[in-house]
Amino acid sequence: MVVFCCSDGFFFAIKEVSLLDQGSQGRQSIYQLEQEIALLSQFEHENIVQYYGTDKDESNLYIFLELVTKGSLLNLYQRYHLRDSQVCAYTRQILHGLKYLHDRDVVHRDIKCANILVDASGSVKLADFGLAKATKLNDVKSCKGTAFWMAPEVVNRKNQGYGLPADIWSLGCTVLEMLTQKIPYSDLECVCASHYFWCFKIMHFDWNRVWPVESQQVGVLSKQFTSYYLL
Repeated sequence: MVVFCCSDGFFFAIKEVSLLDQGSQGRQSIYQLEQEIALLSQFEHENIVQYYGTDKDESNLYIFLELVTKGSLLNLYQRYHLRDSQVCAYTRQILHGLKYLHDRDVVHRDIKCANILVDASGSVKLADFGLAKATKLNDVKSCKGTAFWMAPEVVNRKNQGYGLPADIWSLGCTVLEMLTQKIPYSDLECVCASHYFWCFKIMHFDWNRVWPVESQQVGVLSKQFTSYYLL
């Protein structure tokens, strides 16, 4: 990512992507970028990173985006302890961004601290829409996302389709990530996604061992989740 300043003092970020042949994996990355651009160009919301346009030359694609100076929530909690009040404020803003997407029948599919940016004023911005998908029904069936943030219905190989609620599960994992300052299920990093799914089937699984959270704000956060569709 490159930071650029216009002659009028306006700063923005430039995401530079090579268009040179990089095999099937490279073509898949280009496809995801095209999908990300198509969706971002439709959005305008204070809690979603702003898209300004694209340009390209013979070898590179350039994507012009809002400059979000403090980096990701992942960067923040790795450097500082996040207060409960901060986690509540960030969660509320993420919910507002998700509601904007869900009102437009778009599921993000990769909500996690690494994909949520924070600007100088403390406002959060949802970013990285490479896996986002438009859906009007629970008709998404591909297993996409980051394993330890994915909802059970996403990783279940026999799933009958999933939709917008999968983002809310991922947000729950993200909240606990902020509170514990570690990735969800870090004790289970060695297992694959299919094993991860079966953890939800084991009734005696010790969740306190995975997420030993003590926070006065957990009740406040749970109310924010239950009132999500009333925003």
